[in-house]
Amino acid sequence: MQVNMASSFTLVTCVMILTGIEVGATSALTHWARSEDGPSLVAGVSLFSCLGLFLGYSIKLVNHMNMVYATWQAMNIAGIAIVSCTVFRETMTHRHCVGVFLAIVSSLCFM
Repeated sequence: MQVNMASSFTLVTCVMILTGIEVGATSALTHWARSEDGPSLVAGVSLFSCLGLFLGYSIKLVNHMNMVYATWQAMNIAGIAIVSCTVFRETMTHRHCVGVFLAIVSSLCFM
């Protein structure tokens, strides 16, 4: 499938929104898991519910499931890695960093 500029913009926009929703949901649930803060649980579950709806809408807009899903997952892996290190003070090994890099590179194969 050839991708034009309009569909590229739509793809990037959808992927950025999907990534933001999932990183937010995962962060909220991680916060809940560590502190048992009730509103964080509600926020995380609500965001994951929204994620499913927006994924379907994104596939409908872009009309190519592989491109949406592969790009979203690669950006999600990178986003979660950044948040886990900066917000939750988790550490990553060199092998983890290589894995994040490979996830991003592999998503380019779907373009």
